[in-house]
Amino acid sequence: MWEERFKSVLVEGSRDSLARVAAYIDLNPIRARLTEDPKEYRWSGYAAAVAGLRVAREGIRGIIDPSDREESNLTESMARYRLWVFGEGITEGVQGTDGPAIRAGISPEKVKEVFAQKGKLGWGDYVRCRVRYFTDGAVIGSRGWVNQIFEDHRQRFGPKRKDGARRFKFLAETDIFGLRDLRVEPAAVSSGSGEVG
Repeated sequence: MWEERFKSVLVEGSRDSLARVAAYIDLNPIRARLTEDPKEYRWSGYAAAVAGLRVAREGIRGIIDPSDREESNLTESMARYRLWVFGEGITEGVQGTDGPAIRAGISPEKVKEVFAQKGKLGWGDYVRCRVRYFTDGAVIGSRGWVNQIFEDHRQRFGPKRKDGARRFKFLAETDIFGLRDLRVEPAAVSSGSGEVG
């Protein structure tokens, strides 16, 4: 049932080598026709980075800016990596006029769209990729409502727990709360632009 690993490769720590190998890996679900955008394949490092997992986001920054990790902007690194992946993943060759692509990839139209957006994701993409973040809260609503649910199910929580409502960190200015402390760090939202890093 268990076998040895399929392949092991040493990769030079230069930007070009790291980015090319990372893009190859993140494009595998595209080439397998499992999804049309690598951010949608939740079991990839890129999707984890888009969803806000700090270690994955730092990994992307390390790929894009391997010699300057401390100084580089994480949001810009994510956008630059998205541009890199889409540039590497464009569909190649077509058999006949209506035949399938010789090498499955991202459509030229989608690549143009991503390049027009400069690799940045909008608020809607952010929310969709963060659904797990919300659902980890188990109960979502106003402070009073979440605390009422907590009181109704008090026996399920430890004796040290005084109340139920936990504020969503990335929605600090709103009155939206969850029942659990969330385990995943949200991605940063740049103010005013509607873009997400």
